[in-house]
Amino acid sequence: MKKILFIILIVCMFALCSCSPSQDVESSEEDTMVEGEISDIESEMKEAETEEKSEEAEEKSTWDFDADPVTISVLSFFSSDDLSVEKAVVDAFMEAYPNIVVEYDNLAFSDYFTFVTTNIAGGVVPDVMAMNFEQGARYADMGVLEDLTTYIKAEDYNLDKYFASTVNMHHHAGIQSGLPATFSIVINFINKTLFDEAGIAYPDENWTWEDLVDAAAKMTVDFDGDGIIDQFGYVAGWWPNFVFQNGGQILNDEGRCGLNTPEAIEGLQVMVDITLDPEQKIAPDRSELNDAGDWDRFQAGSIAIMPNGPWAVTPFKNNIGDKFEWDVAPFTSINQPATLMFGNSYTMSSTSEQKKAAWEFIKFATGEKGSTLRQAGGYEISSVKEIALRDFISSLNGVPENAQYFLDATSYASLPVAHPLWGEIHDFIWPELEQALQGIKSVEDAMETACQAVDKLLEENGY
Repeated sequence: MKKILFIILIVCMFALCSCSPSQDVESSEEDTMVEGEISDIESEMKEAETEEKSEEAEEKSTWDFDADPVTISVLSFFSSDDLSVEKAVVDAFMEAYPNIVVEYDNLAFSDYFTFVTTNIAGGVVPDVMAMNFEQGARYADMGVLEDLTTYIKAEDYNLDKYFASTVNMHHHAGIQSGLPATFSIVINFINKTLFDEAGIAYPDENWTWEDLVDAAAKMTVDFDGDGIIDQFGYVAGWWPNFVFQNGGQILNDEGRCGLNTPEAIEGLQVMVDITLDPEQKIAPDRSELNDAGDWDRFQAGSIAIMPNGPWAVTPFKNNIGDKFEWDVAPFTSINQPATLMFGNSYTMSSTSEQKKAAWEFIKFATGEKGSTLRQAGGYEISSVKEIALRDFISSLNGVPENAQYFLDATSYASLPVAHPLWGEIHDFIWPELEQALQGIKSVEDAMETACQAVDKLLEENGY
C-alpha cells in the first residue's frame, strides 16, 4: 500500500492547480508558471490511480532517414561533472538518426550563460541549447528561442508523458520555448558522522527551524580555540529561500520589487543573523566562504547541514568516498514550508538552419530514450513521469539512502523568479544584500535601495 501511495504522489506532483498538460499549447497566462508558485499534487490524484503505463517506444518520427546528412550543433550544461552521461544521449541519438551529425559541447553551469550571451551577441548560436527555467524567460524575450508550438501541433506530439508543470515552466514570452529534460528540488544534505558524534538524531519532516538552529549550534565548533570556526552546523544556501520561507516575494503580484516588505526583510534578517551574529552564528559568512566554499567544506566534512539539489549527488559520491557518512533530509523552513524547484529544457535557436533535425534531437533527448540514459547517469530527476517513477531512486544505487525526500519536497517547492530582466534585477539586489551579509548595511536599508533600483529598471523597460 505504501508503494502504491508513493507512486500516486509522484505521478500527481506536478499538476498545475486543475490543469494537466494539454496538447493545446497556445499562449496563456494560466499556462505560465510564476515565482513562488507551488505545484498542487491533489488535482490528479484520482486520475493517477488509473493511469496506464505509456508505451515504451518513442512517437513515430517524421524524419526522412534517406535524406542527405546534416549537421547540428548542441550545447549543454547537463551533467558537466560527468561528461559521459549526456554524451551517451548524444551518441544514442546519432545511432538512431545516422544522417544527423551532432557537434556537441558541454560547459560548466557557472560559465554557461556568459558563454551563450557572448555568442548570441556575436551571432553564433547553437542549433540546440540546454536552458534553465530562470534564463529561459530572458532568451525567449530576446527572440533567440524558436517557438516549439508549431512542431508540437504539426505531429500531435504527446506532452502527456511529462509532468505538467515541467512543460509549463518553459512557456515564456507567449511561446513554448523548450521541452523539459530534468527538474530538481533543494533539500538538506547532512553529514551523518557529525550528527552521530554530537549525539543528535537525524532531521526528519517534523523538525522545526528552532530544531535546526539548536542542532547546528551544537555542531558549530572552534576546535583549537583560535577564534576561527573549524566546523559549521549549517550553510545558508540560496537567499530566495529565506524570502519564500517567511511568506515574502521577490517580485510582488503587481510585478514590482517585494523585498522591502516585512516578510522579506525578516526572512533575509535570519540569513544575516545565522552568519554574522556571534550569538546566533551557525553558518559561514561571506568572508569565510571566500576562503573556502560551501561545497568544499561539506566534502571535507566540516559542514553538518547543507541545502543542495540532486545535481550534487554524483560529485559528492565521487569526492567524499568513505571519508564520512552522508545522506539527505527534508528541507527545514523558517515559518512556512518552502524550497526551490528548478527545471531544465532543451531549446531550439530561432536562427537555426536545421530546425527539423534540431526538433528531432530535442524530442529524443527529452523523451523516453534520452531521459532513460540521463536518469541512469544520476543527473537530477527526469521530467518524463514514467522514467522518474521507475528509475530516479534506483539510479542512485542506495546513496543517498533517503532520496525519496527529493520527491516528497515537490509538495511545497516554489519556483524562482523567471523574468526577462532577471539578470539585471539580480545585479541590483545582490550587491545590496551582500552589504547586509557583510554587516555594512541593515537588511531594511539594503532592500529599500535595491527595490528602488529594481522598480526603476522595470518601469523604464515597460514592465
